[in-house]
Amino acid sequence: LKAAKLDPSKANPFALLGIWFEDQGDLKRAEGCFRKSLRLDPCNPIAGRGMLRLFDREHLQDVMEAAIESNAGLNGWAWRAIGLNKSFLDGEDDLAAVALLKGLRCRDIALPDSESLGLFYHVPNAPLSVNEKSAALADVATCYRRLGRFTASIRAFHASIDSAGDSIPSAVLTSCAQIELELGLFDDAAEKFDRVLRREESSEDSVASYGHAAALFSMAERDLMDGKAGSAFENVQRAIESCLQSIKFGCQFKLLGDLYSLGASFPPNVFAEDEDDVTESMHHVIRRQIGFVSKGEGAFRRFLETQTFTGLGEEERLAIRSSISCDIAANVLLQAQILPSLRGSVEYDSRNNISSEVDGLYERAADTYRMAIEENPIHAASWCGFGCAVLNKDPLLAQHSFCRCLQLEQMHPDAYANLGFLYTSRFAFDASRSTMEALTQVADTPMMWINCAFMLERQTAKRLGDVESKVDEDISRAADAYRASLQVMRHPEAQLGLSLTCQIRSTEGKNIGERNRKDAFSLMKEYMGASLNKRKVASAFEGVMCMEKGLQAEPNASWRSCIVEDGDYLINKALANEENTTCLNMKSLQKIKDQMRSEAHVEEQKSTTPMPTGERLQKQILLEPNRADLWLVMAKEAIAKDGVELALESVLRASFMMTEELTSQQLHPSAIVDASMISEAISLSVWLTKLTMRDGENEKGNSEDLTPFNLQRALLMDPGNTIARKCLYYN
Repeated sequence: LKAAKLDPSKANPFALLGIWFEDQGDLKRAEGCFRKSLRLDPCNPIAGRGMLRLFDREHLQDVMEAAIESNAGLNGWAWRAIGLNKSFLDGEDDLAAVALLKGLRCRDIALPDSESLGLFYHVPNAPLSVNEKSAALADVATCYRRLGRFTASIRAFHASIDSAGDSIPSAVLTSCAQIELELGLFDDAAEKFDRVLRREESSEDSVASYGHAAALFSMAERDLMDGKAGSAFENVQRAIESCLQSIKFGCQFKLLGDLYSLGASFPPNVFAEDEDDVTESMHHVIRRQIGFVSKGEGAFRRFLETQTFTGLGEEERLAIRSSISCDIAANVLLQAQILPSLRGSVEYDSRNNISSEVDGLYERAADTYRMAIEENPIHAASWCGFGCAVLNKDPLLAQHSFCRCLQLEQMHPDAYANLGFLYTSRFAFDASRSTMEALTQVADTPMMWINCAFMLERQTAKRLGDVESKVDEDISRAADAYRASLQVMRHPEAQLGLSLTCQIRSTEGKNIGERNRKDAFSLMKEYMGASLNKRKVASAFEGVMCMEKGLQAEPNASWRSCIVEDGDYLINKALANEENTTCLNMKSLQKIKDQMRSEAHVEEQKSTTPMPTGERLQKQILLEPNRADLWLVMAKEAIAKDGVELALESVLRASFMMTEELTSQQLHPSAIVDASMISEAISLSVWLTKLTMRDGENEKGNSEDLTPFNLQRALLMDPGNTIARKCLYYN
């Protein structure tokens, strides 16, 4: 007050006096002081902000226009206020963004701490508000978002978050996360929603919990397509927990139902409590999966019970109800599709047939789809789902439903895929092919490629007696179709199909056949792991592949007998299942198993034949001079008879031959070459070289330098090599 009286031409004293009156509650005098200050300095940042606190922005247009006419660099407050008016009052977000960016270039917003009176840009005793620069950046980001410039919006939001640090408002974090969710940046969106939820008090809890669950749901779908079932299921569980934290809106019940329904896409083993539960209690695992999926039906029904649909017209209300009814029917249909997996479980034989339970679920799904269609006859998804529900009992009605769905929505990929599978199952290949060609214009789905492979396989089966080259060509094309499907999604059916087609092609040339055999085995293992032996028929093929792999291994390989026994167990398991009699030739399967078992027994007898000694060993070396294992045995015999020089020569030859076999394809492979034998030969060569030296003679040349290297190489091949360890210690 004294400063204002001493020099009435200064604007700052009046502005500070206005803050004092505002703090005391005398708003009329505060207004007078602020206006006096602005008459002296139209862009005064203290007085301008004071007026914005006392009045709405739309009533201060003349004050703001007077402020922006000055180039003092302290009128950021005015530019920001004009930008907010342009955005919220006029709807001109492009002009609003320009004004806000001009405000961000002014010192009172960009660098308030560098100003001598920057402390008074806000009421000192008021609660600490958000950083003004951060708020302005968030305003710019909001304008960009409404303009559809999402990349620029994200950059502005990130700048706002960096500027504010931990004091960033929850609303800004939520808005940024929502844009990231729209752009597919699910991990970043989930992290920001999680930051909001971790705060003790936040008005954004419901929005953040829904957004967090939606981001995790999208992450789960992405991981599931990449074959990461464990990571996907963990994200689903986290999403469910986030939804259950705060359920206030119907959309949260809808999302919760979708999360539970996604459980049908997972391999059953993710629902097992431990490894024993997977291998011995398949019945309980499948039941647990069905129980998980059925919770989605309850969530959808809860949505219908809690929603009053106030403020909506009759058409909108029916559209929503029919959409949720369709979701309920889809969930029941998923349960019906999972339930047949119980066939073949350990507990199944002692229980009643589940066919009636499966039929009941299909009928309930069809009835619910009918209700959805009655409420909204133009809902395309309901027609597609109804076709799936009645496909087994009435294929003609299913065809009509799929076609009706495509009439209503020509870009519906599921309807095309289901219609194509229906035509393929009825050997209408031309119709199926044209349907798949139409689907290629809609979406790149794994079902499209799987159906193409099915058509090629069925065509091949019809002309097995024709020219063989044509059959091989169709099988090769089917394998390519399965590979294309796996590039889109790691679908179990594509894994099984590619495994079997590769097995068929394993009889081709040596290199190609071996590669196909390896691919067939690995894909079958992946399929069986993902499907938890849903199909007991597949275990028979897996057993045959295991036994073939064991027969091709070296007779002395430690894992050879184990993998042969595994294959024998899987085939016996398939033979013991009575349901497989309808789709497997049991006699042929038993014959194949017995034949491979006898071959394995012969190879085992050969591998257990004792190595020759003495004169027999020398004769055997004359007959097979390229067998490194024989030279190693000779070296050991020479050591036992104190023939050091002969032992050294033999072991050096054995070491050289075994090492060369690993890198050269010109040499004939010996009967046995493994890491432990090479390690033993190298360490013996070093030890015998030491023994052949005269007392007191120093090693010359490169032998002194190579000795530690060779011993370390021997230990890397066989860490249990005691000779190498002692030589390295005394060296």
